Amino acid sequence: MLPDEHGAKVFWMEADLLNQVPDAEREVAAQRLVRRRYREQLSLVRLEPIFDSEKEIKGYMVYTKP
Repeated sequence: MLPDEHGAKVFWMEADLLNQVPDAEREVAAQRLVRRRYREQLSLVRLEPIFDSEKEIKGYMVYTKP
């Protein structure tokens, strides 16, 4: 978990956790993973892929709110 941003909790998620998930299901999967890990009922606000210099996804920033 990273510092809060305007009331949202922000998490870093490794790309390997979501690489095999279809694009249409990726946000739901990310929300489930965060809820399971932190045992909180958090709602996903935004899921942002983070790319390296070769345009490969290195991970995701997951923005949630209570």
